[in-house]
Amino acid sequence: MGTTFRGAAAGVRRAFRGAACAIILCAAPSVHAALPFTDNFSDGDMAGWTVVDQGVSGGPSNWYVVEGGLIQTRAVHTDVSPLYPGTFAWTGDSSWTDYYVKARLRPATGGAIGVMFRYGDPDNYYRFSMSHDGSYRRLVRVAGGSAAVLAQDSSPPTPGNDSLVEIRAGGASILVILDGEEILRATDTAFSSGGIALYSHRDPGSHFAYVIAAGLENDFDGDSVPDILDADDDNDGFGDSIEILSGSDPLDAASVPARLAVDIGPAGIRRPALSLPESLGGFGVARGYGWHGLLSTVRVTGGLVRPLYVTHAPGDPGRIFIVEQRDGVTGRVRILDLGTGALLPAPFLSISPVSTGGEQGLLGLAFHPDYADNGFFYVNYTDAGGTKVIARYTVSGDPDIADAASAQTVLTIPQPYENHNGGWMGFGPDGYLYITSGDGGSGGDPHNYAQDLDSLLGKMLRIDVDGDDFPGDPGRNYRIPPDNPFADGPGLDEIWAYGLRNPWRASFDRETGDLWTGDVGQDEREEIDFQPGASAGGENYGWRCYEGSIPYDTGGCPPPAEMVFPVHDYSHAGGNCSVTGGSVYRGSAMPWLAGTYFFADFCTARIWSFRFDGANVTEFADRTADLAPGGGFAINLVSSFGEDADGELYICDLGGEVFRIVPRPR
Repeated sequence: MGTTFRGAAAGVRRAFRGAACAIILCAAPSVHAALPFTDNFSDGDMAGWTVVDQGVSGGPSNWYVVEGGLIQTRAVHTDVSPLYPGTFAWTGDSSWTDYYVKARLRPATGGAIGVMFRYGDPDNYYRFSMSHDGSYRRLVRVAGGSAAVLAQDSSPPTPGNDSLVEIRAGGASILVILDGEEILRATDTAFSSGGIALYSHRDPGSHFAYVIAAGLENDFDGDSVPDILDADDDNDGFGDSIEILSGSDPLDAASVPARLAVDIGPAGIRRPALSLPESLGGFGVARGYGWHGLLSTVRVTGGLVRPLYVTHAPGDPGRIFIVEQRDGVTGRVRILDLGTGALLPAPFLSISPVSTGGEQGLLGLAFHPDYADNGFFYVNYTDAGGTKVIARYTVSGDPDIADAASAQTVLTIPQPYENHNGGWMGFGPDGYLYITSGDGGSGGDPHNYAQDLDSLLGKMLRIDVDGDDFPGDPGRNYRIPPDNPFADGPGLDEIWAYGLRNPWRASFDRETGDLWTGDVGQDEREEIDFQPGASAGGENYGWRCYEGSIPYDTGGCPPPAEMVFPVHDYSHAGGNCSVTGGSVYRGSAMPWLAGTYFFADFCTARIWSFRFDGANVTEFADRTADLAPGGGFAINLVSSFGEDADGELYICDLGGEVFRIVPRPR
């Protein structure tokens, strides 16, 4: 899908004719007005910095402080050429005149990266930039929002490699050194002073390993030559007055004098300290470390029997509950103590007998929003005869054990075949219980149940478990929400949406209330369906008229304009065959992922993510390699995603393990 442009806040966005910034992070003058200024972000926030969004599509600034580093993780596209999205600026005192900047960097595939200097504002600065594919390395002046190329290198570097960039600006002279070789030189008098800024643009993943900015306001050696451009007596590529910052790589402890070195940042990386000796006086330094927010997974438990769902009880951050589909004819709910990492030996609940077909057993679990007070939770399973059962249980006096005798049937749905049972259920932000039901099974929905509003099969159902509209029926213990789209009219009252084949896993975005459903396809397409939080229900997602976005059996079907097509669907190419719907990330461990939806294919164990703004899918990414756990473990059969109370995401592997998505250690 395409991408639309959404402007930034009024008074901030400009349509630059030659600018390169889309997101700018600037130092607040009140904090960094005097030299030297230092910030290693070890306080975990961006206090003292000002964020400016310009020409940003798809959300606000995407820079975060994680483990003492500043990271950029979001692709931001615009339709205002030649704006370059996904940028930030990191600047010191705008009165800096002659200074030196050194950075080790690598542009992302599909992106570009660079350094702005003598940066005064988003319309006025110099920049050095290099592309991801090695097609250009340029020195550019941006004045009044218009860009002019001052110099361009004709022998670009090999794409994908790290590069060490050194920029020297003194008087009217500008020199760029790349990996020890002078590549660009220019003379220009447009700007005599200004701060520094770093940026990456287009696709996420551009990487600043480190940056050093040394501003010289004095001629320390008294030779009337700016020290930044002074003689290099020992031929190491640095002026003598900045020998203390020299070396092949500031991350190399051997290249940093002991009096300036300190261990900070992720994985104990040794970098130059940010507090300078008093003898350096007016020597201003800004340093930092940034990287693209790569992901990984850690195995939180194993030894399970066919785990297929993870969830949490409201207000309980210390435990997750894991659904085991079946062991023989018994389905179980297990508890993992997140504090100790221990899988409790006694099940929270056992249900027996359950049916034993491939898609049958204990399939879903949801806790009442007032669980802390009433102790109610709900399970979704197929009984020994294959009937779908929604039942309520109550926790016992022991918070780790349910009262097995407390079962109360809420709803039953006969299944004509053993497959396509759906299986998910969850409470929405409105307090109602939503339940997915498959089309009844077999193949191709032979009875067209999904389009039949007089059948509960092939639907998303919505019921109120805090009332009872059927006091004379022990198998129906719920109320119909009065605003259900088919209440008191044609169609069954319980139906919230229809046209689903086998909606195995769904989830609510805990921030927006949007409902996401992964609907397993027939022969060709797997689909992700989206319902906005403000929906009044009644959507027809198309099955069996359509399989994903392509026709399947359109005889007697309503026109396509009456269907809601998936926000994303994919083919069975490469072995894909069964979508596992996932969740939108809303945790705190990886804030750069906020609003990102994760999902997978069960057959190939491929895992993907994307963002959706209500109209367009953006930042689509294959996360399979990133999320490989290593350590001899592997994720092979993604049966479900789940969330803990803090919004962190988990992956169930039907082979017996559960993994948590985490930031990749650096």
